[in-house]
Amino acid sequence: RNATENEPHAGYHIINRWMAERLEDGFIHTTNTDGYHLRSGAPSERVMEIHGSMWRLQCLEACTPQY
Repeated sequence: RNATENEPHAGYHIINRWMAERLEDGFIHTTNTDGYHLRSGAPSERVMEIHGSMWRLQCLEACTPQY
């Protein structure tokens, strides 16, 4: 399936609710590259995308802009 055509399922929204209600200092550590945590409304400062994101590309050279 194409990640641009699909939506995050209810589980992502449940995680967001837990983070807001019970895990104020918590964060999401994910190996997913589809960006669904961010698309479901999770705050970007609390999402760690370990393998990166298919939505952000950057050159390997130091100090290059993100695309």
